[in-house]
Amino acid sequence: MDHGHDRGGLPPERRPAFESAEDLPEKLGADGTTITVGDPDAKVKVHLYEDLRCPVCGQFETSGGGPQLRKAVINRHATAQYTPIRG
Repeated sequence: MDHGHDRGGLPPERRPAFESAEDLPEKLGADGTTITVGDPDAKVKVHLYEDLRCPVCGQFETSGGGPQLRKAVINRHATAQYTPIRG
């Protein structure tokens, strides 16, 4: 039975962190628009719907919750899914 311990028997949160955001794995979803970033086995999944032209969305990514989310993804505590929307 798989419990997300497929890499050396360690759960995602106990695996080594990624070196940086540039090292994070990315995968395009079946819908052709959603991009999943980070360890797919992470316990926490965060799904963001963002308008890439929206200044509030941009603010989130640079000075809002984005930096904390990025850190959680790098440390394998979360996986982020990004779905772009048009406003």
